[in-house]
Amino acid sequence: MLDIIKNKIHLTLFLATLWQLISIGLVSVGVWSPEVVWINFALIALLITVLPKMYAVGAFLLSLPFMVVLPESLIPNLPMWRPLVAWLFVVVAVKYLWEQWQVNEGVMNYVRRVAKEFYEQKLNPWDKWLFALVGLMTISLLAADFAGHGLKQVVFLINTYLLYLASVIAIKHFEDWEKLQSLLKYSLLITVGLGFVQYFATFTTEPYYFWQYWAMLVSSVYYGQPLAEVLAYSNSWFSAGGGTSSLRMFGILQDTHAFAMIAVFALGLWWSRARIESITTRVRHILRDQQKRYWVILVLISFAIIASGTRGIWVAMVFPVAAVLILIYKFKARLLGALPLLSYTIIIILFLISPFITAGFNWIRTVAQDDNILRRVASVYDLREASNVGRLEIWQESLKFSLQNPLGTGYGNFITSIVDVKEGASFEEVSSDVNLYYNLPQKFVTAHSLYLHILVEIGILGIILFAIFWWHVAKQIWSAIIESEFAYSKLNLFFVSTAIILLWLLAYGLFDVTILNERVLLYLMAILALLNMALRNRPKTLF
Repeated sequence: MLDIIKNKIHLTLFLATLWQLISIGLVSVGVWSPEVVWINFALIALLITVLPKMYAVGAFLLSLPFMVVLPESLIPNLPMWRPLVAWLFVVVAVKYLWEQWQVNEGVMNYVRRVAKEFYEQKLNPWDKWLFALVGLMTISLLAADFAGHGLKQVVFLINTYLLYLASVIAIKHFEDWEKLQSLLKYSLLITVGLGFVQYFATFTTEPYYFWQYWAMLVSSVYYGQPLAEVLAYSNSWFSAGGGTSSLRMFGILQDTHAFAMIAVFALGLWWSRARIESITTRVRHILRDQQKRYWVILVLISFAIIASGTRGIWVAMVFPVAAVLILIYKFKARLLGALPLLSYTIIIILFLISPFITAGFNWIRTVAQDDNILRRVASVYDLREASNVGRLEIWQESLKFSLQNPLGTGYGNFITSIVDVKEGASFEEVSSDVNLYYNLPQKFVTAHSLYLHILVEIGILGIILFAIFWWHVAKQIWSAIIESEFAYSKLNLFFVSTAIILLWLLAYGLFDVTILNERVLLYLMAILALLNMALRNRPKTLF
C-alpha cells in the first residue's frame, strides 16, 4: 500500500511539473494571460500543504524553474518563491512540532526538549557563523545611507535560508535524504534543459529580435517589467567582443553567469547520482556501470557550461581540477575522482572541437553566428579587452575604498562606494541612474568579486566571518572523507561532488557575486541542507 501511495505522489509531482512547464511556457509567449500564474501559485501552496514533509520540499524544488513574479500583487514584481518558501517552512515546521508532541508533557518541557533536539539533530555548527554574519549585516545598517534597502537584502537572505531549515526538518532517514537529493537533481536538470530550449530557439531568428523578444516577454514574466526593460538594452547574453552576433546559453536566468553556476551544481549532483555496484573496484567499472543516458546528460551539462560563455566559470575550474588531481595522485582516491576528472576532460575536448560544433550549428541557423569559443577563452588573458578593463578598474576602486572605509558601507549599500549620494536622496533615485560606463542602472553595478563586494559592504570582519563559515564546511567534508579512508561509496561520492562544486563556486567568487542570485542561492541552500544531514549522521549507513 505504501508503494502505491508513493507512486501516486510521484505521479502527482510529475503532472504538476508538466502543467507548470506548459502553462508558464504559454504565458511567456503571450498565448495565456499572466493571471494563470495565480493558479500555479495556489497549486504549489496546496502541494506543500498536503504532501509529506520531504515531498513538500521536493514540490517546491521541482517548481523552482517555473517560479515567476506574481501579477498584480500587493508588492510589485514579487517573486512567487518568496511567499511560497515562507509557507513551506511554516507547514514543515508545524508538522514537525506536531510529530514531536508527547501526551502529558508540560508546554515548557516540550519547548525545551524540541529546541534542544532541533539544535542537536538538525542544525550544524556552521549555522552559528551564518547567524553571526547576518547579525553583522544587520548591525552594519546603523551607519548605512540606505538602511531600508539594506534591510530588504537581509530579509532576502533570511528568506532563502528558510529553504535550508525546511529541508533539514523534512529529512528523517536515508530514504528521505536520497529522494530529496534526486528531486533536487531533477530541478537542476530542468533549469539546464530550459537553457537548451533558449539556446536552440536563437537558431530560428536574428539575435537582436530574439534578444528583444526574450527580454520583453519571457524575462518580464519571470522577473517583472522593470528588469525586462533593463535586459532589453544591457545584459550578459552576448559574448564579449562579438557584438550582437553571438548569443550565449542562459535559459530563464537573468544572466549567463547564474546559469553557468547552476549548470555546475547540476554537474555535481549528476556525479553524486552515479550508479555504484558492489564489484566497482576499478575506474573501468565506473564507466561500465553507468547507462548510456548518464553519459549523454553528462556531456550535455558540460556543453551548457561552455555555451554559457562565462569566462569566470572556465578560469575558476582550475581550482577544482587541481583538487581532483591531488585527490587522485596524492591520496590514491582514483574512484572518487574519476567522474569529475572525466567531466573536465570532456569539457576540454568540447572546447577544442567547438569550431566544428559552431560550423554544424551555423548550417541549421537562420543567421550564421561567430561563436568563436576558443577566441573567447583567449580573451581571458587580454588585459585590453573591454570587460577585463572594466573589471580591473572596479577591483582597484573597491579595494581602495575598503582601505579607506574598513568597516564598510553597510550591507546592500555598495552603491554608495561608487556614487556621491546627495543629502536627502532616496535609494530609488540614486539606483535608477544609469552608470554610463557599464550601461546599467547603478543598483546593478557590483564589485565583480564576491570578496571585494563583502569587504566594501561589511568590512574586514564580514570577510573573516564568511571565511570561518566556509572553513567549517570544508573541514567537516574533509574529515568525513578521511574517516572513511576514501572508500568508494554513495555517501563519499556525494561528499566529493559537493566539495568540488562548492570549491568551484567560491573560486568563481573571485570574479563575480553570482552566489547572491536568487536561484543560485536557493539551490545552494538545498545542497547545504543535504550536506548537513549527511555529515551529522556518519559513519552510519547514513541514518
